[in-house]
Amino acid sequence: MTKLATYCDLRDAAAQAAQTRKERELEIFAFLEVIDPELANDGLDLMVGAGAREVLAHYLTESIPALGGATCYEMLASGERARVLQLFGAIRHGVYL
Repeated sequence: MTKLATYCDLRDAAAQAAQTRKERELEIFAFLEVIDPELANDGLDLMVGAGAREVLAHYLTESIPALGGATCYEMLASGERARVLQLFGAIRHGVYL
């Protein structure tokens, strides 16, 4: 196998991993919408345009410095729902965190 073919395999694997991650993020967000529709809707209200669900679904899984490097889901699991809402409020007021 040539190096170019190997790079193509790596590219394809990376693309598949990204697609799988996106699908899982959306599945997790759909569950959040069921168990806490108010929080999910508050987050969606921050997003603009097509793809808002995908953007929020991804954001919620990212490490956020304002949360001490935790994800929003980690904060929710530790009982810190108010901090996630505070984060959404800061974003709503133009403070990107």
